[in-house]
Amino acid sequence: KKSVPDLKHVPAVPFLGSTTWPMLFPIIPLMDNKKIYDFWPEMRRQYGDFYTMGIPLLGHGISGIVHVIQNPREMTRIVRQEGKFPSGGAEFAWPIRKHAKDNNLNATAHLTARGPKWKRIRNFIQKDMFSPESAARYLPGI
Repeated sequence: KKSVPDLKHVPAVPFLGSTTWPMLFPIIPLMDNKKIYDFWPEMRRQYGDFYTMGIPLLGHGISGIVHVIQNPREMTRIVRQEGKFPSGGAEFAWPIRKHAKDNNLNATAHLTARGPKWKRIRNFIQKDMFSPESAARYLPGI
C-alpha cells in the first residue's frame, strides 16, 4: 500500500503570493539570514515533500499557486510520465528565447520552447540527468 503525502499550503495572498518567497520579500525573515540556497531545504523541513505556494506570474490564479514536489523519487516518476511535449517553467523565459533567436543561439532558443526541437535537446540532456552515475556526482552538493 502506497502512502500519499498530505498536501500542505504555504500561505499566499492575492498578487503577492507567498510572503515567505525570499526573492519577492527579502525583508521577511524565514530562515534567520541563512544563505539563499538554504531556502528550498528549509521549505522542505517546514512543509514536507508536497505543498503549494504562491509565485506570482508563474503559478495559477490571483495568488500564483504552484505545486512543489521535493521528493526526488516522486519527481522522477512525474518526469518519466510527462506527455510528449510537457510544459514547464522554461516556457516563461521568453526574453531568453528571444535573445537566443536574435543571436542565432538555436539550442538555447529550443530549450526554452516546446515541441519537437525542444524534445530532441531535452532527450540528449536527459540521458545524463537520470543515470545513477550522474546522480552520484550531484551528491556532494546536496
